Amino acid sequence: MSVPPREGRKQTKARNARRRNAKALKKLQEKGILPADTTAAEFNKLDIDDHTTKEEALAALDSVRSAHLSEMNRTFMMRRQELLDR
Repeated sequence: MSVPPREGRKQTKARNARRRNAKALKKLQEKGILPADTTAAEFNKLDIDDHTTKEEALAALDSVRSAHLSEMNRTFMMRRQELLDR
């Protein structure tokens, strides 16, 4: 049974979006624009395309990674303080 365009289930649309993102990530990794260890979660936070230079992509990736580490550190310090206050 065929479904008209843009009328698929929410679940199917989400799966297709994940596949498109995975293909785009793989393409950028193969071109050498992004490192091989770039995760899908990191890629989804990046605003890059085929015209982005390697330097711009790496700078954006560093920004995403440092923000993640900063959030982890903030969470750790809050939890640490909670434990010390007991």
